[in-house]
Amino acid sequence: MTIFCPHCGEVADDNSKYCPHCGELIDEPNIVKEYRRNVSLKNNPNDMVKVKERLLYVLVIIFFLILFLGSYILMKIKGY
Repeated sequence: MTIFCPHCGEVADDNSKYCPHCGELIDEPNIVKEYRRNVSLKNNPNDMVKVKERLLYVLVIIFFLILFLGSYILMKIKGY
């Protein structure tokens, strides 16, 4: 498995304790977290699409709430 240095981003051997490029200590927990995050993104490419769809739904609901409340306030001001 190829790993990346969390400090400089260069490729390092998976059994390296120090980065061959910058010399910083490569700590195992960060590597495991990064690997899991990358695997998660590769296995679920539609996650970002789902997040964008949910955001769109929320924005549409907020738009209609503002439209409704604005109409209601204008009707109260004009006395309808």
